[in-house]
Amino acid sequence: MPKFAGSGATQAGTAININVNKPAAAVAETLWGVNIQLNGNRTFATPSGFAILGAQNLQFITFYKVCDGSEGSSVNFGWGVSANYRITPFVFEDVDLLNPIVVASAWATAANGTSIAAPDVTDTGPAGDNLLVSLGQLIASTNDSRIPKQRNRYICFSN
Repeated sequence: MPKFAGSGATQAGTAININVNKPAAAVAETLWGVNIQLNGNRTFATPSGFAILGAQNLQFITFYKVCDGSEGSSVNFGWGVSANYRITPFVFEDVDLLNPIVVASAWATAANGTSIAAPDVTDTGPAGDNLLVSLGQLIASTNDSRIPKQRNRYICFSN
């Protein structure tokens, strides 16, 4: 069953791209993920070996890869235009090495101070698989010049 193995240091600032250090827990046969939040919609360059969870041209994006042990100590992520960013790397172990993530994205948005209903999520995988849900709340608005703030929660369900 996949389980959270650790995270790397959260980085924040203003840049066009940033090197993200590989967390110590990102060893062979683990899933290394990187959440990136920006203060405006951007198109991201996908680093070699990583896949995108979700869609391009967003304020919030998650990249992931299954580590094979040959990764360097860091990887560069870029978005082409100077922007305020917050980056949080994370690691899960005991993942399916061939299909670590069955991608299904659902978004719900609303104006500040408005309640929203969470999107429905259905696990269509085989029995015994796990469902990982990443929930995020962007606190700063797209027009806010401050560094974006993000609250992330990872929930793993077993069927």
